[in-house]
Amino acid sequence: MADVLSSTVSYSPPPLSNWQLSPWWRLESRRDVAKSVLRILHLAERESLPVIPLLRSLAMEHRYISASRIARLAVHLEQGEKVDTALATVPNLLSDEQTLKLRVAAESGGLSQAYAELAQSSEETLWEPQRLVLQSLFYAVVVGITCLGILGLIMTLIAPTFKEMFEEFGLDLPTPFISVIHISDLFLPNLPLLLLGLVTLVVVGWVLKPTPVLNRVVLSRLSSNIRRIRIANIQTILADSLREGRPIGGTVSTLARYHYDSFMRSKLIFVRNELGQNSSPWSALASVGFLTTQQVSTLAKADQSDVQSLILRCIAQRNESQAQRKLSFMSMFIHPLLILCLAVVIGWVCIGFFSVLVVMISSLS
Repeated sequence: MADVLSSTVSYSPPPLSNWQLSPWWRLESRRDVAKSVLRILHLAERESLPVIPLLRSLAMEHRYISASRIARLAVHLEQGEKVDTALATVPNLLSDEQTLKLRVAAESGGLSQAYAELAQSSEETLWEPQRLVLQSLFYAVVVGITCLGILGLIMTLIAPTFKEMFEEFGLDLPTPFISVIHISDLFLPNLPLLLLGLVTLVVVGWVLKPTPVLNRVVLSRLSSNIRRIRIANIQTILADSLREGRPIGGTVSTLARYHYDSFMRSKLIFVRNELGQNSSPWSALASVGFLTTQQVSTLAKADQSDVQSLILRCIAQRNESQAQRKLSFMSMFIHPLLILCLAVVIGWVCIGFFSVLVVMISSLS
């Protein structure tokens, strides 16, 4: 089998050929690419195969940024870095949660099982609120730019004509139309500057990529639901450690060293210090809000590590499901709220022009 794989990965396709799995447009999501990488790593770990040729072959099957990330991973491994360190070095290849779990598994010698679990697990629930928010924002940006262009043409070409007609007939402009004109006089002269600022903001965001900073520094401090999801992730890792018979203090120490969230990391460092003073692990976790008093009592009554692992996993699943439901519920309101804001603006402009027509018809009749 190794001979077949080595002969396969040594094949180099001609440039710009269409044999790749990914077409010219983006078909696979980041989650799908991450699962492909995890399956390759699991195969190499299980069958004791050279992982670098497999990753280079996988990179040739993808295009653009996905191929570049997989190729960078192969380069880091070729330079002698460990797999978990190389995965943490390549940004956006795996999620922060996946990288953290592999870090903990590498410290405890359970990489093969971690690869299998992450490759088979589905992160649909984790990405669903983010997907809804991105779709809503994309829709709002497209519709907003379209409406802004149409309103700009209306206020530039049609509104001055109505003003001249009212001046010729000696009529007073209606109040709604005057308010529309006043607001448009404020925005239309500065419209090029506003568009330039919007484009600059998009370019700066694309270059600086503030998403990792928001994810690792800001979100858990602002959102209690994000904080509960990350606590549930820590509880799941601790449950896996108990199930496999590893000391919980070593797992906490690894989490405190490698956790991506600075807020969670500070709490884990406190727990690690408490464990160093021979404190109870459940009491230490409860002191930073990772467990409630009732949960500590339930875990303390369980003598066997398998039972404690099962209880801790149930607590993590409950916390995560509740937080995910709240996030999904809140993200459902973003789209209607944006539509309502656009409807208010369009309705206000329509009322202004409709009032002009009403005054003109009533005066001429």
